[in-house]
Amino acid sequence: MQLTRNQIHRLSIQKTPDSVFQALVQPSAIQAWWGAHSAIVLGRKNGVWSALWGENPDDPEYLTTARILIWEPPFHLALDQLQYYAKSGPLGFEASFRIDYRLWTERDDTVLQINHDGFPITASADGFFKGCQQGWADSLTQLKKYLESLENEPIG
Repeated sequence: MQLTRNQIHRLSIQKTPDSVFQALVQPSAIQAWWGAHSAIVLGRKNGVWSALWGENPDDPEYLTTARILIWEPPFHLALDQLQYYAKSGPLGFEASFRIDYRLWTERDDTVLQINHDGFPITASADGFFKGCQQGWADSLTQLKKYLESLENEPIG
């Protein structure tokens, strides 16, 4: 069994758990805050979560597809069996990623905690690990801006 490492990211957002959860699974919201060209989500246990980035959907820059392992709106979403494609080439290592999203309320905010697990503890995965750290930081900043710019609770 391969040793792995994980990343935990946490963010407080001034929206309801339902609004935050919907932003993670509603295709139009994923496009708006994550900059995806398109997204498909079959929202249920054993469903599908998929997003594509790049100007040309016939030749994407990036594509991520995963199985929805846990579907418990609005407090828990877990993705596994992630398939990651980059136009620049393969990852250069084998990995079995899982992304676990947990949401709860603290005071008037919703806390979103993401645990991205399955990064191999190898030098060949170090660059991707660091890239994901920055990518999550940037993406969560965009998610917060997107959600807090909405006047009402239109998502969901």
